[in-house]
Amino acid sequence: MINRLPLWLVLWAAALLWFALLWITGQPISISGLGLFDWIPSLILVLVGIFDRVAWRWPIVKRFTHVPDARGTWRGELISNWKQPDGQALPPITAYLVVRQTYFAVWVRLLSEQSASMTISAELARAPDGVTTLVAVYKNVPRMSLRATSPIHFGAFLVELQGDPVKRISGHYWTDRLTQGEMTFSERASGLASSFQEAATLRYKP
Repeated sequence: MINRLPLWLVLWAAALLWFALLWITGQPISISGLGLFDWIPSLILVLVGIFDRVAWRWPIVKRFTHVPDARGTWRGELISNWKQPDGQALPPITAYLVVRQTYFAVWVRLLSEQSASMTISAELARAPDGVTTLVAVYKNVPRMSLRATSPIHFGAFLVELQGDPVKRISGHYWTDRLTQGEMTFSERASGLASSFQEAATLRYKP
């Protein structure tokens, strides 16, 4: 699991901010100065919010956080061992991976022409060698017209985020229908699509 802001760091930040406020306002560092401490929790929340949404992506900050930025819509393909109703193998299909990310959380939506998958839980994990993987549990909802042969189901996937900034996402998935497959995404758009049709209209860069 990627290290998040530890409690001791937050406490030290609060203490330093308190001392800074005392120094700026010219008050002696004493018990009477504790009144200024009332402002510290609110200020900490604002700073953490800015860090979570924006600052974690700044190059100077990323030297310490080591969290790769995978935000955007990715175009790639899925290869599955699922069989069609006539017994034929499913050919590779075009798919889009939509990644919404902050420092503390990541949400993923996988879009294909036949269905959409939404993550129930997702987590970034960084190995000792620096390789970061995205691990998630998801719910797949096929189009209504396909549910007779492809019902709603659950699954999980594990993909590697290659590069920083991320250049490629690849890995595999498996489902409670006892199917599995591979997924690879190497083209990226900055927009965040909400449907397969919208994703198809975005401009992608390799």
